[in-house]
Amino acid sequence: MAISVSCPWRLLDEGDEHDAFQRRYDIEVAGAHPLARSSGMIVARSDANDDVLVETSDGRFAIVHLTWSDSGLGYPRFALYETDEAVSRFIKDEIDRS
Repeated sequence: MAISVSCPWRLLDEGDEHDAFQRRYDIEVAGAHPLARSSGMIVARSDANDDVLVETSDGRFAIVHLTWSDSGLGYPRFALYETDEAVSRFIKDEIDRS
């Protein structure tokens, strides 16, 4: 995987912060959520909001906006990307728009 991120995004290494975001992701993406069908591992987060970058078990990537609540169906919002290049391009474009 060759994800490219820059501020406000940053890669998350294993540790307390990564574990906290992973636990929250696992709670929010459960049950009937479309991402519940494949497990996901937190790769990065944005310091500008509650977005996280997740690599799914089927090799795709998702930008997920964590809610930090039990919002119900339709949440958390997410966007899927087929390749690391596509998600890296989205992050770069998002930064360029800021």
